[in-house]
Amino acid sequence: MEDPFFGPLRFMKGTTANYYYEGSGVFAPTGQTIEYFIDSDENGPSEAQREFYRHLQMEFNTYVTQIKPLIIDEFRN
Repeated sequence: MEDPFFGPLRFMKGTTANYYYEGSGVFAPTGQTIEYFIDSDENGPSEAQREFYRHLQMEFNTYVTQIKPLIIDEFRN
């Protein structure tokens, strides 16, 4: 399917309630191509999933700043 936000996605149908879409695109904060795995039924990604991804990209540096000390502490232990 062609999603208006994520672009081309491939529907993967597994067992009951195990549906997802896969695709790829550039993650704006890093400029790197990443893969998407989006839980959804035949209707495709929801607007809430698109909004989550938009927010993640906009706030990425804030998340890195918050998570970095936790990762460093974990590696030290």
